[in-house]
Amino acid sequence: MSAQAAVDRLWRERPRSVFTRGSVIVLALGGAAALATVGSDLLGTLAPRRLANLQRFLTSDALPAPLRDGGSASDLVAWLEGLLAGGAAQATLATLAIAIVALGLAALLGSVLAITGSRELTAPDPFALQVPPRTTGRVAAAVRLVAVLLRSVPEYVLTFLLLGLLGPSAWPAVVALALHNAGILGRLGAETIEDLERRPVRALVRTGAGRAGLVLGAVVPLASRRFLLHAAVRLETCLREATVLGMLGIASLGASVEEARARQRYDELLVLVVLAGLLVAGVDLGSRRARRWLRAAP
Repeated sequence: MSAQAAVDRLWRERPRSVFTRGSVIVLALGGAAALATVGSDLLGTLAPRRLANLQRFLTSDALPAPLRDGGSASDLVAWLEGLLAGGAAQATLATLAIAIVALGLAALLGSVLAITGSRELTAPDPFALQVPPRTTGRVAAAVRLVAVLLRSVPEYVLTFLLLGLLGPSAWPAVVALALHNAGILGRLGAETIEDLERRPVRALVRTGAGRAGLVLGAVVPLASRRFLLHAAVRLETCLREATVLGMLGIASLGASVEEARARQRYDELLVLVVLAGLLVAGVDLGSRRARRWLRAAP
């Protein structure tokens, strides 16, 4: 049998998954239905009036004001410096501060949810070597339900509700981001604890250590690195959401973007959007280096 014939035979005898094929068909039909639904709106964006507006935006509105008036490069630099001094730099720092504080609170609450929501720690015989079918006790089930509720409410909606309780400050955004991400970190942390190597933890159980001793002597040293990796990933998300929440009046880059849009200063709006992108990119770069260091650390 030639090589090509063998390949053809393997192709004919390959395992076929009805579930996979059905999923592809359902996704294709759903995509076609969605395209048919928005098709009229898509064609509406190509109307001559809208195309003229787009051309005016690209050739005039999006250009910095000094360049539209025939200014020089020094005028452009002075305009950018004035924009930063006028509040853009402060809004950028406020966005970063909201994200960092929210992540710190989320990590603290998420670690509590992870410990109390772990089925291994709350089991009658923690980290048993003979692994029975996992059953979720009442405490772990209640904590997991709380984590689900926390991460199921969008940060935007939660911030909107908290604005009525805490007033127009940065704290509604901080609390909303902290609660939402605590639910995510709590679930990820609980799964990390349940996947730990059992023998080192079981050795502490044999010495008579209680659950608090297991947490301090085994769980924290073994799971902290993975938990920090999860938290580092969430920092970028917190930063993006802190920017978006400014649309509600929170003192962040989003508020500056909304103000520029309301005043129809699209050149300033684009600069603020670029600032937000650079901030996220910088934090992402730092987060990746931190994750690389955590993975390489002994």
